[in-house]
Amino acid sequence: MIPFFPRIYEDELFYSVLARYHRYSGNVKSIKTMRDLYGENIIRVYSHIDRKLKRLHEQVKIFDIPILEELIAKHTFYFYYTNFKGEEIKRRLKEVILNGEECGVVRLIGMKYNRYFKYCSHCIREDIEKYGETYWHLQHQIFGVHVCLKHNTILCNSDVYWNNYSKKRGLFEIQGATLENCPVDRKSAVFCKNTKQKLVIIAKELLKVSRGDCNIIPDELSRIYRYLLFKKGYMKGKFVNSKKFYHDFIKYYGEEVLELLNLNFDSNKRTNWVISIVKKGRRVFSPLQHILIIVFLGEKINTISQYRSLEESLFGEGPYPCLNPFTKHYLEYKIDTFELKLNQGNHIGVFTCNCGFTFSCLLKDYNEKKQFSIHQIIGMNKEWNNYFELLMSGGLKQETLYHLDKEVIMLLQKKYLLYRQGKKRMLSCKPSSEKLEQYRKQWLEYRENYSNF
Repeated sequence: MIPFFPRIYEDELFYSVLARYHRYSGNVKSIKTMRDLYGENIIRVYSHIDRKLKRLHEQVKIFDIPILEELIAKHTFYFYYTNFKGEEIKRRLKEVILNGEECGVVRLIGMKYNRYFKYCSHCIREDIEKYGETYWHLQHQIFGVHVCLKHNTILCNSDVYWNNYSKKRGLFEIQGATLENCPVDRKSAVFCKNTKQKLVIIAKELLKVSRGDCNIIPDELSRIYRYLLFKKGYMKGKFVNSKKFYHDFIKYYGEEVLELLNLNFDSNKRTNWVISIVKKGRRVFSPLQHILIIVFLGEKINTISQYRSLEESLFGEGPYPCLNPFTKHYLEYKIDTFELKLNQGNHIGVFTCNCGFTFSCLLKDYNEKKQFSIHQIIGMNKEWNNYFELLMSGGLKQETLYHLDKEVIMLLQKKYLLYRQGKKRMLSCKPSSEKLEQYRKQWLEYRENYSNF
């Protein structure tokens, strides 16, 4: 039976609790401490992901420690590693934490960690004054956090490596925070005002990620990112203006921040993490990378969810009605998706029905009328073109239009006339050789700017 177990402090990393127990126990080797706590020989204690917490909790719950779920939520990196992951990975990682089953999940969570444990000198002093000892604060160890948000100071590196293997002794050690390995007179790094401001913003968002379920659906993130890029003018149709995107991203954070976070990238390369994260693929990204994109796009971790399926929900949930007046399924909800475009600040949905009729709707009109109406006719097959020609010439049978009132017929004539005039202009505009050369240069420039898509 275990004779004691340390009190768990606020925001204390659970690894730190084990380190304090090890120090109090008087054990020389950590393997002896693990045998005391777990009842078996555990060679290594992981500082980033705890293992077999369920068994340990059964051993020490008599000492008035938090319930198991609270222990995982407040004293481990569980939420930090899983908030951008699917339900299956969340379940598998919790299984690792509870029972120690590896299941290959660690490589799927984009795990990154610091080289050294970090600390804040002000927190160390306060801990000593309040508790008579100090400990590893969880929020200071989050990868990407370089600022103590309580004291607005840059964190220092301790003398303790995150990878706790001692080459000298040939074993893994458990090391807690002390005045010896976290000297309070150590000078922290100095950064310019803009860099520190960005580090504070990033730290605040990462702290939110680590403290609870953010209700993020991973499969929708790339679509949300692309919508926000589109909204801010970085996309045309389905293509990202990577040149402008890279330039503004680097300008926003600055080289110093990206270098510090080890997330700088070559903007001349066809593929890098900044452009890859907005694509839907299998590549694994860290929470820090997601936060940098979210913050750059003007959002926060607690606002990004509002854009869930926004592209579709702008015009309500699909399917959407076909507005081809000459088909038997007129106004029936046959169209599953649409393409979103932006023209002079106006959101426009382009709808294509499998009957061969394509039209656009203006979001502003939809919101005002709460119904779909044709903004422009985009295209049609020969059959529908013949019907519209008969409509314009007055040669259409009356029964063909019995379901349409006079105003709708006049509107359709107007829209078709504009469509026909547009087609004629396109056919008559045969470019000169000079124009062709101009277009060629524009196309090459376009390919350079949008090379990643």
